Amino acid sequence: MAKNGYKMIDAELHVMEPVDLWENYIADEFKDRAPKRMSEGQWDIRTLVEGEMMACMPESGSYSEPARNSSGGGNGKEDQVLGNRYKEDIERNFDPESLILAMKKEGLDLAVLFPTSAMYITAKNGMDPRFAAAACEAYNSWLYDYMQAGDPSMTYHVGVVSPH
Repeated sequence: MAKNGYKMIDAELHVMEPVDLWENYIADEFKDRAPKRMSEGQWDIRTLVEGEMMACMPESGSYSEPARNSSGGGNGKEDQVLGNRYKEDIERNFDPESLILAMKKEGLDLAVLFPTSAMYITAKNGMDPRFAAAACEAYNSWLYDYMQAGDPSMTYHVGVVSPH
């Protein structure tokens, strides 16, 4: 897929984490406190962390209330455009193969993967350092498994590290 002899790289490709990431990956010791990803709309990236909502939905302007409209997030036109653009990915629930197929469709040789909703999991002030580290470990373990199921030769992974 190289163009004019140069490899094409997406230096900031965001993955769409599954709603059940935290239930499946956080250490048993923290299951009862696991972050909870919201899913009120197609693009809902809010995550409840120890009682505090992290990351607002597009256009909502609020960290506690999701945007209210026919689609549950963003504005109707934006949701329609994104829904059409990512139709195949949505149907595959943003699985690893859909990511690789999208990269190939765009002519990408490599991508550096960043979190989407998970980038906010340690944004709460005063978090228990052990819990914050466990949340980071859960995301990093999921991301590793996610890309092993895809094509690891096409991606580099940016893990999350707790500042607590």
